[in-house]
Amino acid sequence: MIWRENCRNCHIIGRDPGGTRGPRLSHELGRRDERWLVAHFKNPRALVPKSKMPDFADLPDPELRAMARYILALR
Repeated sequence: MIWRENCRNCHIIGRDPGGTRGPRLSHELGRRDERWLVAHFKNPRALVPKSKMPDFADLPDPELRAMARYILALR
């Protein structure tokens, strides 16, 4: 999911190189929880008004939760 949705175009994921338009995803550890991340994936500007992230509201909730769990597990 993370790779299919091209998250690394805007984010650095773990130790992989990536884009710099969004935050390094490992920085979200301890700052956010799964519920917040899923809500952010669905409607980023509702939580971060100036967000440039596209919404992923068309993805099913199980996929969004899996994306959130992946991000929260990054070390």
